[in-house]
Amino acid sequence: MKLQANQRDVLQTIVAIQGDTDIEEVEDSQIAEEMDVALNLVRNALKSLEEDGYVRLEKIDTLSGTAYSAVATSQGRAALGDKESLTA
Repeated sequence: MKLQANQRDVLQTIVAIQGDTDIEEVEDSQIAEEMDVALNLVRNALKSLEEDGYVRLEKIDTLSGTAYSAVATSQGRAALGDKESLTA
């Protein structure tokens, strides 16, 4: 499965945050803030990435509604290193 540009950007952001902070799970709001994009765009990309096995998502119930935390899988990390799996 080829990554779309927004999926690649979200996945790269997850990996970067995990590497910079030693935090395994990254919240969707943190990804959106880091990328300076709308939260719904991040959530849509996360759901697609989960379907393809690139991230593992956990649903979190908060006072303001539902949120997600994501962890890049080994398959997701490998996809970032594979130029063939990336599309613009």
